[in-house]
Amino acid sequence: MFIFGLVLFCLICSGQEWSARVWSGLFWAHAALFALLGLAIYRFIQPKPPAVPGVTVSWPRPGATAPESGERSRLYRRMFVNPAFWIMCTGYLLLSIIRYTFWGWSVDYLVQAGAAIGTAAAISAILPLFGSAGSITAGWVSDRLSARRGPVLTILCGALTLSFYGFCRVPATETVWLVVALGIVGFTLY
Repeated sequence: MFIFGLVLFCLICSGQEWSARVWSGLFWAHAALFALLGLAIYRFIQPKPPAVPGVTVSWPRPGATAPESGERSRLYRRMFVNPAFWIMCTGYLLLSIIRYTFWGWSVDYLVQAGAAIGTAAAISAILPLFGSAGSITAGWVSDRLSARRGPVLTILCGALTLSFYGFCRVPATETVWLVVALGIVGFTLY
């Protein structure tokens, strides 16, 4: 939903001349889409599964209990002392910083390199579109590798480094190659 709102806003803005300050309005487009989604969920999704003929479902499941507070705190302590947990958190934080920096910077970079603001906005919409495809593809490939996400992430991070280098080397006048380069960055970054 977030990606759809971003692309919709970028495409609407690409046909007009907008100042850099209007980009903050991008978050209102997402907020409106999420509000509509929230209303739809509130209206149409029931708090229990629908009745299916021939199938009996007890809700909640018999014998299902919530973990006791002592057990829960023991699980949290075990998680917070695990180095793998902190490595994953740090990696996600750093990739998020790179993603949002590149996402916000790409429009300014394209404008400073000589592209019109409308063209820059349209080209920057490619980043999250290809990013969504990259996330889905990475999940599919890791599932085919028996849920081994390490090799997939390593390959994507290496490709991300090369795609940054390639994007910075494409002249601003080469619109098609900019779209391709930014798409590759998005595919490997998300």
